[in-house]
Amino acid sequence: MEINNCPSCGAKIEFSPTDKALKCVKCGKIYPIKFIKNPHKKPLHDCENDDGFKEWENSSRCYQCANCGGQIILNKFEMSNRCQYCNTSSLVPLNELPGLKPSLVLPFKISKEQAGMVFKKNIKSRFLLPGEFKKNLPNIEIGASYIPSFSFGCSVYAMYHGTEQYTTTTRVNGETKVVTRSRPISGHLKHQFNNIIVEVSDKITQYHISSILPFNFNEAYDYDSAFIMGYSVGYYNQTPIDAFEEAKIMAEHEIEHMIRNKYSNSISSLSIQTNYSDENYVYSLVPIYFVNFKYKDKEYMNVMNGQNGNVGGKLPYSKVKISFLVILAILMFFGVPLLIFLLI
Repeated sequence: MEINNCPSCGAKIEFSPTDKALKCVKCGKIYPIKFIKNPHKKPLHDCENDDGFKEWENSSRCYQCANCGGQIILNKFEMSNRCQYCNTSSLVPLNELPGLKPSLVLPFKISKEQAGMVFKKNIKSRFLLPGEFKKNLPNIEIGASYIPSFSFGCSVYAMYHGTEQYTTTTRVNGETKVVTRSRPISGHLKHQFNNIIVEVSDKITQYHISSILPFNFNEAYDYDSAFIMGYSVGYYNQTPIDAFEEAKIMAEHEIEHMIRNKYSNSISSLSIQTNYSDENYVYSLVPIYFVNFKYKDKEYMNVMNGQNGNVGGKLPYSKVKISFLVILAILMFFGVPLLIFLLI
């Protein structure tokens, strides 16, 4: 196991997002690290040893703590853990990982000390949450982890056809008539996707990752164990080929959204054919804070983007506020056309 202790006092050192360096948790001494950027995207059809994770899928592993000699147990898909005897965070060396190795790390920008305040500030700005909850926020537990993910790039060419429905309003003999008509549409669209993120972890779901996007890959750096010292680290649990199938679903949803936005009216019977080319991927570790709390005897697990503080997951929403917005939407939908009709 890799380990780094402070040469000055022997205490553990961790990556500090505030200092952008390694920092001793005891004496506070700073140890600079190198920030190196290189292009890492690989052709999808060229991935080697992509199923190496299967060696760790159903087993635990035992390592010796380099600090005190105690035994450290890693469960499946774990790359790091803390020693139960000396509380030192230890990491599996890169050359001992089976299969794919992480190429990029997106370092935390929000520190562990800042995470709680950022989460609470985000929560208090949300209208739909219960007022009581925002006023008296429960105690929260925060854990920091680097989550394995594949970032995909690809070029998509889409051909489509469908039916556009539109309305015309005429006034005949003093009566207003609204007629719904339809016309065929067709066309094509080409789009380049650069970073479609698919989580490949057993600790989180794609719903959670999608709820806290975006991640800024311009701030991603070559993998270096220094970035992840002091943090929990996960290992990928599916192949890039399998994960790309999920990426294609997300790409096709975006393509459909782009096509519908080309038209000002509603579209029905939309059929889309997509062709993919130049598929590539990179194995990255992205920064996530897990935020757990209990409210009214119910457990909540949320996640927070370690770069920008975006919060995702399930929160306790106010039924009264939701009902108010629904009623307002109904009044807007039916009230405005009725007002126009009365004024004509």
